[in-house]
Amino acid sequence: MNKIKYFRIVKTMKDTMVLLVILLASIQCKAQNTLNWNGKKCAVVLTYDDALNVHLDKVIPQLNAYNFKGTFYLIGSSPNVSNRIIEWRAAAAQGHELGNHTLNHPCAGDLPGRDWTKGENDLTRYSVYRATHEIKVCNTLLEAIDGKKNALLPIRAVI
Repeated sequence: MNKIKYFRIVKTMKDTMVLLVILLASIQCKAQNTLNWNGKKCAVVLTYDDALNVHLDKVIPQLNAYNFKGTFYLIGSSPNVSNRIIEWRAAAAQGHELGNHTLNHPCAGDLPGRDWTKGENDLTRYSVYRATHEIKVCNTLLEAIDGKKNALLPIRAVI
């Protein structure tokens, strides 16, 4: 494959991913187009990415102590999820929300300072099919943990 054709394919994949993200974001914005939340004029949303052990060990107990709730975005393939499913299930039962941070958390490896992004997790190598498939797989895992189905991305993807 010549270099020009390769760059056109990569650009098309990036454009498609951008359109997918915009579509999903517009769905989420439409869902949040209300003047109040539980009778209040505003709300503060506490979100935590990557399903870190510290979230279960420190953050959730602190939130619980103040009767606050958080949204935790889980990476489906993370050992911090698979090794602690019972604790994530308990967090959901306590009212914390579990969100979809995809199966493998791909990142664009072509950006400066992203040399830590290796081969298979380089978003520039993803097809739209692969990205949507990984979101669906992670949704299935999240449903198995908390019993909830098909909320919005980044909470849950509807694909």
